[in-house]
Amino acid sequence: MIQQGHSWVALGQPDQARPCYIEALQLARDGGIDRIALDALWGVAVLLEQAGNNEEAMTFLHLAHDHPASEYETKQRTAARLSRMRQATSGASLGEERNIDHVFQLAEAIKVALQWLR
Repeated sequence: MIQQGHSWVALGQPDQARPCYIEALQLARDGGIDRIALDALWGVAVLLEQAGNNEEAMTFLHLAHDHPASEYETKQRTAARLSRMRQATSGASLGEERNIDHVFQLAEAIKVALQWLR
């Protein structure tokens, strides 16, 4: 489901991506599969950014990048997205961005993401 969601995002179809990310987040939450949740949160962050919610997007991106269960590919995609966002938004430093919400936990992120996606 996650890859399908990522494909819809790449094709500029956020409404098609939403149900993919909802299903992936629910499965990851129910199965305790953090790496899947973190990958899905990357996609949710992209949708948030596209909707103009940059602070929320950066919070999800930092969590997906820094979490120990995050896979290499997710970390790479996340780092690239953060870099593009920094360039587009006055070049704020990584440290400043991380102060948005440094105690944001994965379970809470999943809950917030699911609420936003619905």
